[in-house]
Amino acid sequence: MENFLDSVQSEDDGQGVDDQWMLALLAGVAMLAAVAFCFVSRHTVQAVIYDVYNINNNNLPQDPGEQIADVVALMKVNLDRIADRDEKLADLMLRAEELEESCTVFQEVSTIAKDKVIPEAALKRAKDRRRKIVLIIVLGVVVFSILVWAGTDPKLWSEMAAMEDKAKAKMHKIKADLEAKVKAKMDKVSDKVNGLKNKVKSKVNQVKDFKNKIKDKVEDTVKDLGSKVNDLGSTTSSTNASSSISSNTTATSTLG
Repeated sequence: MENFLDSVQSEDDGQGVDDQWMLALLAGVAMLAAVAFCFVSRHTVQAVIYDVYNINNNNLPQDPGEQIADVVALMKVNLDRIADRDEKLADLMLRAEELEESCTVFQEVSTIAKDKVIPEAALKRAKDRRRKIVLIIVLGVVVFSILVWAGTDPKLWSEMAAMEDKAKAKMHKIKADLEAKVKAKMDKVSDKVNGLKNKVKSKVNQVKDFKNKIKDKVEDTVKDLGSKVNDLGSTTSSTNASSSISSNTTATSTLG
């Protein structure tokens, strides 16, 4: 058990490195979001300018009716974009709910692990990791929402989908690593407990054997003492008989 606590202590020593890594990751995500937002905003403004003034074709409408028709067409395009953004926002909300369910499952797994064997130090470390994972997920949802409202570039959407897949893969990897570490700790503690049980059982058997040996030795000693007492009694009887015969012989010779 002392080795187990020492291993947990040694793992806690690397907490500072993990914190630096997580801070660097958050800073990188924030910088990426800022660059993407600037790029999408510039792209959206240029698209509006091209739609209104038709700079590429140098064909500016002169008739008011044509201008009104162009404005109506542009409004329809904008309404279609708004509807498309609403659909994408609904999809984003659905993904956020799925992420929330994943976080709930992860929290349940962490609770089960805490109720079994994880020591206090490892439990605190697991809580810190869970907070960081939730923070990264929330930050990703916020950045994704900003990009949804900022523009609808297909290339940007593909990049965001790839980033989302990487984030999910990272989350699953962290979850699997944590479960593997918890299982390894549980197996290690179980092995130590079984070894301690075997040692105690061996000691009990040794005590039983020692007790049986003492019992056998006492019984043998009692038997030896009994046989010696019996031998001593028979020797005393024969000595008394010999003395009696000698006395009778002496008396007879005296009388004669």
